[in-house]
Order: sequence, then C-alpha cells, then structure tokens
Amino acid sequence: MVLALFGGALLLWCAAEVRLRHRLRRRGVPAASVRIAYDPRRPNRVVLAAAETSRVALTDLLWAALGTGCLVAGAVLPAVVATR
Repeated sequence: MVLALFGGALLLWCAAEVRLRHRLRRRGVPAASVRIAYDPRRPNRVVLAAAETSRVALTDLLWAALGTGCLVAGAVLPAVVATR
C-alpha cells in the first residue's frame, strides 16, 4: 500500500514538473540555472539548449520508471501476499 502511494505520488510529481518545465520554456525562463536557446524565427519562444534537453529527458524517464515500478509493486505485492 505504501509503495503504491509512493509510486502514485512520484508519478504525479513527475507530471507536474514536466508541465512546469514546458510552461517555463513557452513563457521564458527567468533566473534559471539551465542553458537556454532562443529561436530566431520566434524570438518570444525560449527553449532548453540541446545538451540540457537530452539530460532532462533521461532524468524524467528514470524518475517515471521508478514511480511506475513502485506503483506496480505496491499494487501487486498485497495480491501476492493475500494468495499465500
């Protein structure tokens, strides 16, 4: 039960962080510690630099995998224990 709650909360946190990062990229990144790049065709759009994007995507993937694993383990373990 605790693992399922932890996994669910972790997945919600990951989704909120991705949404926040997406919003910051679209509206600008004031005082950020990441490298940003401006699109010359659309100067009002701010994006993460290429090196930052790959690192962030990998980190998001790893956190999402951890959250999913905890959620599945928390849902499956009680069923396994109940059958024994």
